[in-house]
Amino acid sequence: GDRTRQLDGAHVEFLRGVGNPIGVKVGPSMGSEDLIRLIDILNPDNDPGRLNLIVRMGADKVEAGLPRLIQTVQREGRQVLWSSDPMHGNT
Repeated sequence: GDRTRQLDGAHVEFLRGVGNPIGVKVGPSMGSEDLIRLIDILNPDNDPGRLNLIVRMGADKVEAGLPRLIQTVQREGRQVLWSSDPMHGNT
């Protein structure tokens, strides 16, 4: 989430060393470039199934925010799973 996804923060550093698949919350404040950097840190080998991006944007922001993130991730060739948190802000 926004409070724990700092690229140089302790949470990201810890998760770099976890071998299991991990989930990352993606909210409306996530920028495309920041998302790619985060993906590269947490999945440097671009292993399919390693990262689950959990979209939490709310119904009023998902249409504006999600397509740009999906397009960037696809354009950059990153392998991720996408899921939506239906209990967050009526997404």
